[in-house]
Amino acid sequence: MLAAFVGAVGAGVDRRRALVRVGVAFASGMAALVVVLAVARSLYLDSATGPHVPRDAAGAVFDTLLRYLRAGASVGLVIGVVVAGAGWLGGPSPTAVPARRWLRAAVGGVWREAEALGRPGPAGRYVASHRSAMRLGATGLVFALFLGWGQRTIGVVIGLAVALALLLAAIQLVARAAAADAPTR
Repeated sequence: MLAAFVGAVGAGVDRRRALVRVGVAFASGMAALVVVLAVARSLYLDSATGPHVPRDAAGAVFDTLLRYLRAGASVGLVIGVVVAGAGWLGGPSPTAVPARRWLRAAVGGVWREAEALGRPGPAGRYVASHRSAMRLGATGLVFALFLGWGQRTIGVVIGLAVALALLLAAIQLVARAAAADAPTR
């Protein structure tokens, strides 16, 4: 399924719009799975409980057997929303353009404050010259952490996404400060 989604985005004429559609489709599928699991749990409890099987015990069995599927569906829902949101934010819609402007102004203020703290020195020059590789490495590291994480909850996904955003922002900040600090020829 993921390969089909990647192929759909890669083969699409308007890749940004295809990314939004893939995100919405993925989130919709995961939301449908969450609803189906909730309905299935209710139907299971109605049919499995009786005088010899308490409702709480039957619910515990169902929850234990399907907890990873439910957690994965919740994580998939969040990932789909994030992908669709990123695709939407990059587009020309009348709501995305002001949202980007606001985001740029907010980040720009933080950026200026951080740049005023000091000069990056030789480490900054290294980061500036290896910026692309460091971005790729940071993304790969966070992705590897996601794959290796034992129980992927929504909090884990959001935490890793925030960590990746902070890592990428730090790389960009240091590289940009080093470029501004470099002597002109």
